Amino acid sequence: MSKNTINNIFSTAFLSLFVMLALTDQSIASEYTTLESTLCKMLAMLNGTIGKGVAAFAIMFVGISLFMGKVSWGLAISTALGIGAIFGATGIVTALGGGDLDIDACAVANDDDLDASSE
Repeated sequence: MSKNTINNIFSTAFLSLFVMLALTDQSIASEYTTLESTLCKMLAMLNGTIGKGVAAFAIMFVGISLFMGKVSWGLAISTALGIGAIFGATGIVTALGGGDLDIDACAVANDDDLDASSE
């Protein structure tokens, strides 16, 4: 990929993160900050059904392209390792940090706090 394309990808990702942080609603009674809440929801999305669907489409696209001769085996292996790293990231962080990283409980707690504050 060209340097311009990589810069566009990073710019889009940064802008998306900024917009998500700016548009989040923080409950006064919440034990989580806006940043924690946003990151928790993003991790829950990546490890949930949305992430699994995107990963399935990535594997299908790379698999079809691989057998048609459009991509190399290195790209196919890199895609598989990248998907493994995304879904295994919480386990790696838990192992290295020594703490418990429970994304589902964090996302549910944030949703409960936000629902309670809106009533």
